[in-house]
Amino acid sequence: MDNFLSSDCNIILNSIVEGAIAGGADRKLHFLNKAGQEILGYSLEEIVDQPCNTICTGLECDRECPLLLAGRSGRATNFEMKFKTKDGRIIPVNVNLGVMRDSECNAIGGVGIFRDVSIIKDISKDLGLDFSLKQLIGKSKAIADLRQLILEVAPTNVSVLIRGESGTGKELVANISHYNSLRRDRVLIKVNCAALSENLLESEIFGHVKGAFTGALSDRQGRFELADGGTIFLDEIGDISPTLQVKLLRVLQEGEFERVGSSKTLKVNVRIIAATNRNLDELIKSNRFRLDLYYRLNVFPINIPPLRERKEDIPILISYSINKLRNEMGRDITGVSKETMDFLMDYDYPGNIRELENILEHAFVRCQGRTILPSHLPFDDACVIAKNLLKDIRKKSGGSMEAVEKELILNAIKQTNYHLNKAAGVLGIGRATLWRKMKKYDIKL
Repeated sequence: MDNFLSSDCNIILNSIVEGAIAGGADRKLHFLNKAGQEILGYSLEEIVDQPCNTICTGLECDRECPLLLAGRSGRATNFEMKFKTKDGRIIPVNVNLGVMRDSECNAIGGVGIFRDVSIIKDISKDLGLDFSLKQLIGKSKAIADLRQLILEVAPTNVSVLIRGESGTGKELVANISHYNSLRRDRVLIKVNCAALSENLLESEIFGHVKGAFTGALSDRQGRFELADGGTIFLDEIGDISPTLQVKLLRVLQEGEFERVGSSKTLKVNVRIIAATNRNLDELIKSNRFRLDLYYRLNVFPINIPPLRERKEDIPILISYSINKLRNEMGRDITGVSKETMDFLMDYDYPGNIRELENILEHAFVRCQGRTILPSHLPFDDACVIAKNLLKDIRKKSGGSMEAVEKELILNAIKQTNYHLNKAAGVLGIGRATLWRKMKKYDIKL
């Protein structure tokens, strides 16, 4: 054991928080660091010179031994394996395995850095239950069609492009697609392409090597490496630069890429699900999005309809959200009044489901009884719901300013439960001005 790893190596490996294990070409174990001993329950003395299958399990050593595969590939390799603990439990581990060579470059063994992913697996299993098709709430034909599309594409490995307005639930569809796929037991890695600059996004997606740029103090795996064998969700794909589009196209076509600052080609097996709220057709026409990348991503398109096009789902969504909020906030609120439902059904929701959820959450804070009233809704000048009300009324009233103003006053009075001070505040005018306008339009309480 002392000859297998130097004392410096022992010190380094015992200082890291992840497990480290070393074995020889004789397929015997020679080292297990302190973190690995805690994970597996073995002491160092109990595993030294023991056969590798003392810990490794479920592998056909002659054909699938990770050490032999790594030796043949000549480079460090990432595996998902199963280790056996001292008390007989089988735990899934993720292992980064490096080959050890002698002075003549012959493979003499390997060192694996591993981490217990059983907790992640348990969470993924729970998420799989949470991300069933039932999570697509609604009874509309649009939702039924959406469920059917996901049911068809989930078991495959084809690329999926999810399109829809902000707040429609694109990430939920991506989650459901992954957790109902053959890769459900593997990792789902998410990247928000709009959240980072071009240089940072490239490093985030593809990783980098030490010294690739200022601040790159060590090698770092990118999201594609982390997603190997699983799924990567690229949200807001329409925001990536032309340079990154070229590199992403290569991953889609060849399954290979290089880390930033490296010429070493890495290969991955990753399923790609992308999403955007942007008009890719317009971006393609203006040469801001590559047509060949679009074709690669758009193998199976899924278009999520906005909430205004499936209003029959609003009462079900309201009931679902109220039940959820009641459990989260511990409030005995059972539903909304008829007047409140009328308004919520009449509104167009530019922010879609997310906006509806925010409206109900606001109402939960304000409501002190068991029923949400119009006065509990977020009617104020700073709220999106108020800013969009005028546009809705203009559309429904035929467009004349007198008709718009009268309808706006009626709506404000009704939705504030006939509280004129609040109605005036919603309209941004004084109470006296409101009275004059009510007289002008013959509006009576």
